[in-house]
Amino acid sequence: MPNDDARITFDGLMLFCFSEKTSKRLPDKRNRCEIGIHNQTGTDKHAFVIDIKKEPLKDKKKRPLKSGELERVDPKSAEMSANPLEISQVNLRKFSSLHLYTGTLQPQPPTSGSVIRDKSFDGILDLEGEDFYRGKVNVIPGRYTILFATAGSFTGVDATHDAEYARVSERIHKFILKESVRPRFWDNLLDLDRRLLATYFRQVKTEVEIPSGQHLILQGVKKPGEVVTIFRLPHPSVLNAKRYVIEITNLDKKHSKFKPYDKIGETKKCGAFIHHSLAVKPTNPDAKTIFGLTSNFDFLELTRGEKKFLNHRCETACCIVCKLESSTTIYGGG
Repeated sequence: MPNDDARITFDGLMLFCFSEKTSKRLPDKRNRCEIGIHNQTGTDKHAFVIDIKKEPLKDKKKRPLKSGELERVDPKSAEMSANPLEISQVNLRKFSSLHLYTGTLQPQPPTSGSVIRDKSFDGILDLEGEDFYRGKVNVIPGRYTILFATAGSFTGVDATHDAEYARVSERIHKFILKESVRPRFWDNLLDLDRRLLATYFRQVKTEVEIPSGQHLILQGVKKPGEVVTIFRLPHPSVLNAKRYVIEITNLDKKHSKFKPYDKIGETKKCGAFIHHSLAVKPTNPDAKTIFGLTSNFDFLELTRGEKKFLNHRCETACCIVCKLESSTTIYGGG
């Protein structure tokens, strides 16, 4: 088993797509994973944030630490301008592509390598699947900044419960965001307006091995071709660490300003998934609906304790990653 020198979690408005299988005997092995970072959400402001921490082997007094204790990595040690690093949508659109890989710094970062698609990835919501457009979709150019990941083993994590969330039409979605309750005819809605979803994973995790003497690198190619290094991490042992724990997110910037029981705060993230739907055009002529996600419960009927619990569930379940399972590239649909 490869070492998990870096554990990276992807959370928020991102679209995943794997290249074709590289071996019939190893069907989970691919050349790359393409990750689309949504960069056009209008007034619903999102930010692309990279936060790098490490699991130290010993504290500053050289005493062993308990497993799981984390320290934020000094940005200078990672060759970052800041840690956490926030990239606005305006600045994100200045990149033609991003590249996550292991090795030595490259003047032209790679778009091909070796990644593993874990079976759990079947549980990521699929825009081309039966719950949504039931066929290939074309991604509208410019809506996502593409990150080429060419190392790591990718798994789905952070599961919902069965029927905890529903895929709804834009009409029903707008009603729920405005009223904070489901319409009275909720149970009688046809499939086009409401479909209860089976359990799904709302985040993606990848584990990456960093060979000795090499680095984990994220570079960006700016228009018209300038290559910049966003971070460059040595093997964790160089920084007195067992591993790195990295969060890469594309979440709503305003959410943290909401009070815990504010009904607007509770429903806010449920508006986020619709940005995925607005960024694609289905090839199936019968699939023209714009879809959103919503919780399968009424906010106003919950007790205070239930709201405290479900506020987090609602927030993370709808500003989520999803995938294109039938395609092998985000832009091109091949």
